[in-house]
Amino acid sequence: MKKILLVVFVLLCISLQMQAQFTGCADGSENPTVQNAAMEQDLLDLVNAERANVSAPLLVRADQLDRAARYHAEDMAEEGYFHHDSYDGSVRPSTCIAGGAMGTKQCNRTTRINNFYLGTNVTNEENLAAGWSSPDSVVHAANELGWMTHAPHRNIMLDTTWTEVGVAYYFKSGDSYCTHYWVMNFGNRDGAISSVASDEPADFSISDPIPNPFTDQSTFTLNIRESQEIRVELYNLLGQQLRQIHQGNLAAGSDHTLVIDRNELEEGVYFCLIKGERFETVKKILVRDN
Repeated sequence: MKKILLVVFVLLCISLQMQAQFTGCADGSENPTVQNAAMEQDLLDLVNAERANVSAPLLVRADQLDRAARYHAEDMAEEGYFHHDSYDGSVRPSTCIAGGAMGTKQCNRTTRINNFYLGTNVTNEENLAAGWSSPDSVVHAANELGWMTHAPHRNIMLDTTWTEVGVAYYFKSGDSYCTHYWVMNFGNRDGAISSVASDEPADFSISDPIPNPFTDQSTFTLNIRESQEIRVELYNLLGQQLRQIHQGNLAAGSDHTLVIDRNELEEGVYFCLIKGERFETVKKILVRDN
């Protein structure tokens, strides 16, 4: 009997702690649940692939934005609402719809994110999704239901303003409302550095990698108008630098051949950053097994 009472007491304490955690507006000290890191990363990979298609900088994960996104995903699931702003005391509706029977508003999206995301000249935005069980559906669902097929979500997702990102996925078992909750918080602040940059200025020319896709080796040529220090680096979809392909001074007025060897690269999508003293650009490359 004592053991049963102890278990009940522990469960009650956990329940009260959960309620307290999601009461009011987040102050930025919260460290919410990491429920499925793989699903979160899959979502970011899809978003970064779409950004690469329009030569937008790849987004780099920031822990503060991850915590802001995870807090909101869990808050919506536990409080029973679906909205950018934070609410307490919502009445969970029977279907997954935007808004729902909202409770008392605690703070808006900007305030919540900035309580986590500290710095100077901070800006942020947010995309939400609910009900979808896969990252691909979140991004590509038809009929303006996915982030890429709905113009406002697509514009936020591909905006070159953003350099850092936080990603969250939360699954609420037995939830008759939305069940699956997705949050992506986009940010920029002084000192934030994106993994790649866009726009190819006129003071240099660069060929497309050949072949692309490739299985063993790909090459491209670079011609610059002025001699300068050139850095060539290879990144994965996470925005992580894998290797340095070249660093050193290149002379102006002639074609310089740069080689990308596969070595231990797995099959997939990669990005080659070419950075000079007055320019930088990126090339997307594909590695195939055969």
